[in-house]
Amino acid sequence: MDILKLDWNEAWKELSNKRNKYRSSSFWDKRAESFAKHVRQDVYGKKFVQLLKPSLSWSVLDIGCGPGTIALLLAKKVKHITAIDISNKMLEILQKRAEEQNIKNITPLRVGWEDNWKEKGIGVYDVSIASRSLIVEDLKEAIEKINKHTRKKVFLSWKVGDGPFIRNMYEYVRGNLSTGPDYIYIYNFLYQIGIYPNVVILEHIRDEVFSSLEDAVKGYSWMFDDITIEEENRLRDYLRKNLIKSKKGWKLRYPHIVRWAVIWYKLS
Repeated sequence: MDILKLDWNEAWKELSNKRNKYRSSSFWDKRAESFAKHVRQDVYGKKFVQLLKPSLSWSVLDIGCGPGTIALLLAKKVKHITAIDISNKMLEILQKRAEEQNIKNITPLRVGWEDNWKEKGIGVYDVSIASRSLIVEDLKEAIEKINKHTRKKVFLSWKVGDGPFIRNMYEYVRGNLSTGPDYIYIYNFLYQIGIYPNVVILEHIRDEVFSSLEDAVKGYSWMFDDITIEEENRLRDYLRKNLIKSKKGWKLRYPHIVRWAVIWYKLS
């Protein structure tokens, strides 16, 4: 098969259509507190920022900033960051944490992929970042939008394979897991339109520790939107069989390896 003859944007659309719930502001408002707590314990943000090799002269657009996973780590290494997200709750957490850390060069704005960025006051930046936030139906439209608002470099990151999901746990609880397109769709689309990006795979073992079985049930429930009582019971049963006691608490008996692909390219 000639990959240049395959419409990678259409392939992306075909798999992404099933995941519309992740483009909802109410979904992320609901998840904001638990998500913010989780990413603070994650090494991903530090590794991502190291790859950027930031400059104090940069103006940065952080697209889908969430609770400030990247923005808060990057703020003191660049001139200014405009951080946009569709979730008011995520932006509130970002603002609160920025104030706690005396960070004053982040401007949070409630702006989504579907908005008219020019009308929302989004200008042109030296560098644009879409870290784990390409939750879009039309990849082509999103990439064109990013490039239009960027002078120098674009950094994207997206999951490799199942990303943060634990397949055997998910399928035990709910059945077949479909997480949508992974990073190779983005890479192939960029290659197809004449952009030859760099790719680095960030890998880490997520070694989460819980104080009890019920704490673990709560901790892993994020994978199951609108979890039913029956599914929660199956999750509890799965964890009862797969948690082991460690010095700090309870954790899975097997390593959970998570991989993210960081894709970046120059525009000038």
